[in-house]
Amino acid sequence: MTRSQALAALRRALVPAVLAAAATLALVLALLLSRAPEYQARVGIVATPVATGNQADPDYGAVVSSVMPALPEVAVSSPVLDRLADRFPDMDAATLAESVSVELVPASGVARVTATGDSPQTATAVLRAVVDEIVDSDLVAPVGTFSLLGDVEAETTRVGPDPLLAGGLGLLAAVVVGLLAVAAVQVLRPRLLTVPDVERIVRSVASPDVPVVAVGKGDRGLDVVVTRLALAAPGVRQVWSFPAGAGAEDGVVDAIGERLVRRAADRPAAAWERDEDHASNGVTDRRTATEARHRVREATPVELAVVTVHLRRTTPDQLTAALLQALESGHAIGAVVVR
Repeated sequence: MTRSQALAALRRALVPAVLAAAATLALVLALLLSRAPEYQARVGIVATPVATGNQADPDYGAVVSSVMPALPEVAVSSPVLDRLADRFPDMDAATLAESVSVELVPASGVARVTATGDSPQTATAVLRAVVDEIVDSDLVAPVGTFSLLGDVEAETTRVGPDPLLAGGLGLLAAVVVGLLAVAAVQVLRPRLLTVPDVERIVRSVASPDVPVVAVGKGDRGLDVVVTRLALAAPGVRQVWSFPAGAGAEDGVVDAIGERLVRRAADRPAAAWERDEDHASNGVTDRRTATEARHRVREATPVELAVVTVHLRRTTPDQLTAALLQALESGHAIGAVVVR
């Protein structure tokens, strides 16, 4: 699809696309912003060495390097979750596991423990309980111990629902749905969108010689159609309308007929008779004879067919049917007028 076709498809499906996008935006915002609020509490834990004086104790570095990677699993292990569930009867083990996370700082012996809850008090209480479990676990004993970095009772942060995130996701979903709506309208109800679309069907059904003329609103561009009809058939006096779909004609053919009549009336009758005499008496002057024969042709009434098309309303099948009807009528197709 070319750029002009894409823009035409967008203009045609603008209303359903806007409605679909607006409904999608409203739905996404309603779903995301209606969620229960979520608060986050966080504190750091660092492993510090302890002087034991016992040469048989393991190396501190080796203990820390082997224990720290296990902290995320320890924090949500079954024994820890069972003890937390006893302290928070309103939260089951699965909810507690989802609300607790441990993030390790590489090569530092530091871990960040995060807990979430539906209120600041719940988030802080869960964080305190998890930190107590880790500190009291003595995982780095006897060569070290865990110390807190920060205050467990520090102010919590609200992490959800996030209006900015909800708005961004809603806009993204709205754009995608809007584009899908445009594509669906074009696929389910195909229409001719541009003049090249019309020309392609005219070439395949009728002839490449049939002119396709785009006219604007009102009578703009009709003079071009009349001129091209007169050049194709100098004696044209009447045109037959073959609209491609309901409302495609829209008075265009009547306006063309009136202009053809006025064009014929503007030429003096004496000129027709004089030219006919010149042609019949065999004037030797080649240029005069040619002009005479041309005017004699103009004096012979000719009827042409005009097919009218309305962009973004006419379907390819309707244009094909109108062209076939014009060909079956026995009249030559003088032009395809596109509005």
